[in-house]
Amino acid sequence: MTTEDIERVNYYERQYLQAADFRAEQDYHRDMRRRHNLAHHTWGIVTGLELVEQDNAGSVSVFVQPGMAVDGYGREIVLLAPYLLDAALFERFNTLAHRQVWLSYDQTDALPPGYGFESCEDTSAMRRIVEGFRIVVDPGPVTHDPVIIDGQPAPGAFTVPADESVPYQEFPDETVTDPLWLIRLGTVQWDGPNQAFVHAAAGRLNEARSYVGAVAASVLAPADALTITPRTPPADPDAEDFAEVVGRLAVDGRLTARADVHVDGGLVRLNYTGGDTDSVDLWLGRRRGPSDVGHLIRVHLGDAADADNQLTIGPSEQSVLAVRADDVVQVPTGTLSFGTQTRQMLGLWTAGGTAANEAEYGIGVQSGTLYQRAATQFAWFRGGKHDDAANTPGDGGSLQMRLDSQARLLFDSAAARQVLNLQGSAWGVGTQPSTLYLRSPGGFAFFRGGLESPADADPGGGGALAMRLTSGGDLDVFGELRATGDVIAGHNGDAEVRTRHVRGKSGVSDADDDLFLNWGSGRDVYVGQPGGNSSDLLVAGDLKISGADDSAFRVRSYTQQLANDGAGGDGHTPRPWTISLGADFGRIFTAFAVLNGFSLWNNDGNPAFDVFDHLQSTAIVPQHCYVRVTSWTTTQVFGECFCQQSDAAQEANNTVFFTLVVVGRRS
Repeated sequence: MTTEDIERVNYYERQYLQAADFRAEQDYHRDMRRRHNLAHHTWGIVTGLELVEQDNAGSVSVFVQPGMAVDGYGREIVLLAPYLLDAALFERFNTLAHRQVWLSYDQTDALPPGYGFESCEDTSAMRRIVEGFRIVVDPGPVTHDPVIIDGQPAPGAFTVPADESVPYQEFPDETVTDPLWLIRLGTVQWDGPNQAFVHAAAGRLNEARSYVGAVAASVLAPADALTITPRTPPADPDAEDFAEVVGRLAVDGRLTARADVHVDGGLVRLNYTGGDTDSVDLWLGRRRGPSDVGHLIRVHLGDAADADNQLTIGPSEQSVLAVRADDVVQVPTGTLSFGTQTRQMLGLWTAGGTAANEAEYGIGVQSGTLYQRAATQFAWFRGGKHDDAANTPGDGGSLQMRLDSQARLLFDSAAARQVLNLQGSAWGVGTQPSTLYLRSPGGFAFFRGGLESPADADPGGGGALAMRLTSGGDLDVFGELRATGDVIAGHNGDAEVRTRHVRGKSGVSDADDDLFLNWGSGRDVYVGQPGGNSSDLLVAGDLKISGADDSAFRVRSYTQQLANDGAGGDGHTPRPWTISLGADFGRIFTAFAVLNGFSLWNNDGNPAFDVFDHLQSTAIVPQHCYVRVTSWTTTQVFGECFCQQSDAAQEANNTVFFTLVVVGRRS
């Protein structure tokens, strides 16, 4: 047998078995079990085997708790009861120090054979082998014998796992050698001068223990969830560290944390599927403040000042708040709210050392008042760009309005201003470049005649209200509204025009003319709500369609010549037929067949229908002929036809000539 062979006993009838055969059987199962231990798992402690201290009248006893371990040769080590550490193992140490405690597999022969059954060849042979253990104290740097692969100590020419769990090794012959493989249990403190155990320092009693692991590319959960937890679940799962992933971790599904997520020193990098960054590095991390003062949560938006690289906040794909990499903050769709506490919410600029709510330039709210604050004056620009010179709109810009330090409202660079202040500056009339404006905190009204009245929108005695713009933005016109340009309702939005009558008007005068809807736009006109409330279209005159006539009604005809047995029938029963309509119809109102003629001669599929002759015979007398529609869909019409004659034996080629007429409309 070579080192590549795995051998087991092959049994057959009346076979003569020797002790070597039973040993081979035993070796096979033992070795395969040990290879399983090292193939599917790594060596170490399976369970238990903790070192426990016990006080005994001033002294300390140390026990190894029951448990199980597997060493690097796949051998199981089992303690069935607590084991008291023997102080004799430590007698050689004469100082006060912590000492390592290791566990080793051990086996001994036991139970000699009964009288008269001794072996003549081996008088020392025993009937049993006891698989046990022994304790090793401070063994030194070598804790196990070599792993042998193909006759050579590993690694040699072979690569072995870092945990040295090698199922394909050559197991040592335990009848020749005493192979060593130690498993660390922990550390005790031995008082050498007094030759006694004392309590070990905190955390040292069960330190540096190696536990078995599972070796698998996949861990499959047969139930709904896979749970990874200590064998004794803690009362608080977040109380201490439990599991560690060494290397990168990829999660294909959702990752849920029911407690805090800690990132110690690293960054949260946000990549596309597959790890692609598209040359723009996006990450979130903790940083020290400028000059190592303070602390920052840093959101990195790439290395270039690119307006397309943004941190956006909002529901779904909507961007309510956007911070751009080119030093711009936007609120594209949302509303910036500062809560309910009155204060100066925005501190726009200060000379330095002043809190935001005390800045010299800012915006705030007082009880019932929105205010803007400036140390000297206010200016409103159109276009341009920033220029530090006061009241200068910058290149390409223009000054629209300015409120100077004397509370004068100025327009342009001239004396244009709000020239009329009625009941204070809230009511007034003024000018802007090319614009005259009226100001009101409420509505606007235009009266014809009448007298002064304090009532809102009241023209007074003898007067009439000609037009009113309410405080809600509604415009009421008490007369005919005329516009030489277009009238748009719902500008840049959606609104309704409600009126009783709509009449067409001439393009060159106010005379009546045709009414055009969506003239030149190419858009449809809907009456009623598609998919909702329907409305009838009532036309008192003629309905004229300048587009395709069959856009409302579509009529198609299909001519057929079908013999009785043309579909493989017996010629004596009606022939079923199907006519495909293609995409001609979205809806069919009706379909019917018109009989064009019949023939006792075979004209199947002959549009000319010109195969015939004259024969005088009672056997060729036509007796029954018909065609009909049985059903239809929007793409096919189904029916049957039949032409019978007095001699049934000759009617297989009888042919029906008909036209299918379909009435419907497009989709």
